[in-house]
Amino acid sequence: MTDFQFAQGSVIGRDHKFAGRNNQDGIYTLHDKDCFIAVVTDGCGSGSDSEIGAKLGARIIAEEFLRQEKHRSFFDIKHRVKSFVDIDAVNENIIFRLNQLLIATISRDSNVKSFVHNNFLFTAVGVCITPNITYFFNCGDGMVVINEEVHSYEPFEGNLPPYLGYQLLDKMSDCALRKASKLKITHCFNTSELDSFLIATDGIDHFVNARKKLLPGKKQPLGDISQFWKNDKFFLNTDMVRRKLTMANTSKRGVKGLLFDDTTLVAGRRITITYQRSTTCRTCT
Repeated sequence: MTDFQFAQGSVIGRDHKFAGRNNQDGIYTLHDKDCFIAVVTDGCGSGSDSEIGAKLGARIIAEEFLRQEKHRSFFDIKHRVKSFVDIDAVNENIIFRLNQLLIATISRDSNVKSFVHNNFLFTAVGVCITPNITYFFNCGDGMVVINEEVHSYEPFEGNLPPYLGYQLLDKMSDCALRKASKLKITHCFNTSELDSFLIATDGIDHFVNARKKLLPGKKQPLGDISQFWKNDKFFLNTDMVRRKLTMANTSKRGVKGLLFDDTTLVAGRRITITYQRSTTCRTCT
């Protein structure tokens, strides 16, 4: 997608760092001249190794959306129609691939429910941008910002979001939750209407709430999340998003990090828009 620039980053949450846990978020992007797909995932906090499923899941989801987009594009050209991504097929293929990983990993005498809980429960938020259509999708909590309009996927009752991994369990006490554990399209519109976007795991809520607080050890505030699509530096240097998140979460001079939870985001903007400190930018790869 040559009309857009993209930037991404992730940081381990303060609470996870203090507890000696890993960053349980995942992030994966795919793009070529015809399509850009980004996915951020958040592993279940009570899972001992949920970063495994989160990181593998982000890649699998991105690859399946790309596969469907390539198929859709071929179908549209052949039949001279305008179709839409088959989200049911995407979900089916994702669960099939996760199940193949489960079969290849788990031993015969292992507890499947426990293994899935510890390794394969994660939420997902993503975006797919094609020359004609842009759509956002999710399963569970998180946030998307479209043309500076914030849309939060609110936390679920009892902190039990509908994880995709529930589809790997044949029997589950909450059948309704299992049925809801699928990716769904939440926003869809013409790509010509897209100027900027941000997708993020639910850790971004702490960033939003702390925007007026000073960065640890510094005299400057954290700032609004709009900086991630407005400020050129995040697109001129592909590592700047991670650096900013790390600055926000580094304890200094008695001030603790500002981001309690793992925080992961992907931001993008149309190149033709002029923002602060504008220079000639290259497209991040």
